[in-house]
Amino acid sequence: TGPSMLKLFGLSDTQAAKYHFCAVVLKEKTLKPDVEGFPLLESDDGRIFLEFQGYPDPLIRQRLMAEVFLGCVNEKYTGQVMAGIVYTEEKYQQAALPLNSFLGAGKRCQFQGCLHEVDLSKLKERQLLKIDRKLVILAPFTVSAKLSNAQLLAKGQEWREIVTQAFS
Repeated sequence: TGPSMLKLFGLSDTQAAKYHFCAVVLKEKTLKPDVEGFPLLESDDGRIFLEFQGYPDPLIRQRLMAEVFLGCVNEKYTGQVMAGIVYTEEKYQQAALPLNSFLGAGKRCQFQGCLHEVDLSKLKERQLLKIDRKLVILAPFTVSAKLSNAQLLAKGQEWREIVTQAFS
């Protein structure tokens, strides 16, 4: 579902299909992204670093930028990079502190606007499916907590059908 995630960030089908993804680390507190995307062919499309945030972490943005810089240094990579965070709830995005400002030559240098961020709780299930049907695996993050058990069970059955169609 790596290319599907890129579509969530607004990349086209063609752009998204150019990447191979690997899960770098499974929630260990190390400076490695959750998922890293590499172009399938040698190209200028750049690298992609993604984090999934399902709990409050005030320093998630700083950590992601550190992961990007460290990854580029380790690989001696100097090309383009995209960094993104997928939040499962708005409160986790609200808990994230802004990126630091740096002073230099009498001016402030900021990384504002460098990160792509998606809050799944602000999306509707139909929006995810319109982007890519494989994103149905993220649909549970889009439903209201006020859904009854019967409604949730019905949704789960719908999602199961979509999953079996979308994934071989």
